[in-house]
Amino acid sequence: MSKPKSISKLKKQLDTLFSKYVRLVTADFNGTNTCFTCKTRKHYKELHAGHFMSRKHLATRWLYDEENDLYNVLPQCPKCNLFEAGEQYIYGLFLNMEYGEGTAEAIHIKSKTTIKMSRSDYEEKIKYYREKIKQLGY
Repeated sequence: MSKPKSISKLKKQLDTLFSKYVRLVTADFNGTNTCFTCKTRKHYKELHAGHFMSRKHLATRWLYDEENDLYNVLPQCPKCNLFEAGEQYIYGLFLNMEYGEGTAEAIHIKSKTTIKMSRSDYEEKIKYYREKIKQLGY
């Protein structure tokens, strides 16, 4: 019997699947997408999953809540995400413009929530995003 994956490996696997999902679900039929902050158009493989609130906050690390229009993670080009440190201020302004005033604050408040994830939580989320990507045809 093989040794179960460590929590850190599960977290990395979830990050990878979630990133792909966020970039795919917002892409057009050609796989082209738009950077949320600078509006540059690129293929989803050339974009990142940019976080408004840092990935260190587990409560919002994988926050893509279509039901409540709370999107902590949206596509960003490498320039905005890496070289411009995520353009957090602009990101927040655009969140409020796109999804309603107070959205950035709601995400900020949620990010301060302490959560603890178990192995089964990670495995469940991995399974969920694997299935969502499959539903998108990838």
